[in-house]
Amino acid sequence: MGCDGVFGRPIRRAATPEMLVTPESDAERGSRSELPRSARRWTPFHGAMTRRRVVVAMAIVGSVLAGGIACSSASGPKAAPTVLVTNATCQPGPCKTLYLRAYVWGWAIPQPPTGIELLGFVHGPATCLQFPPEWTLWVVSGSDSTLLTWKPNNPSGIFLLAYDSAIGYGNPTLAQIDSSNNGDWPYDGTTVGSVGESATFVPGNSAGWSVTFPPKTQSGAATPGIKESETCTP
Repeated sequence: MGCDGVFGRPIRRAATPEMLVTPESDAERGSRSELPRSARRWTPFHGAMTRRRVVVAMAIVGSVLAGGIACSSASGPKAAPTVLVTNATCQPGPCKTLYLRAYVWGWAIPQPPTGIELLGFVHGPATCLQFPPEWTLWVVSGSDSTLLTWKPNNPSGIFLLAYDSAIGYGNPTLAQIDSSNNGDWPYDGTTVGSVGESATFVPGNSAGWSVTFPPKTQSGAATPGIKESETCTP
């Protein structure tokens, strides 16, 4: 819990009675080993003055809390959004392992139709995938280079593409390739191994999403597209 009251930072007792310390921030804690001992955030006191100073400090803290000054709880970094992917190839089965790629609209560069970033694999009937805090891409043109960065709240959005991993990462049979080229279910015939794509959405607009691939069942009924949902656990 953080409190910006009288002291600007909360006070806590150290493990040893002769020491009064202030909590370290995550950044300070992470770099503590790189600081000289004299720079670390602790202040020793000695003798009778120690007891008086500690008592006074604790009394002031007690007064601040009793007086109702609000202390806001420290908030960590916001968790990246998740997407629960339902694998409709499992009905009637057997399940195909799918992999999902993302087409990033905010990157004004030529992108392959299969998407430029890999989000993850879907094993079994459903898998929870988490978007990364960011995707980065270096674009090199002659002696110039540019770093492109995508984050979940990028307003241009993305769309997801799902593929059969047996074709993309395995040793597909001729029959599988023919089915893919012909658009036989579960394939949609757009690119080799493709089993569908989602509508464009901005992942950062919701903590959780859900989607089903392929977009149609074997009987031709539509399956749920990308929509806001509860968060899931990867």
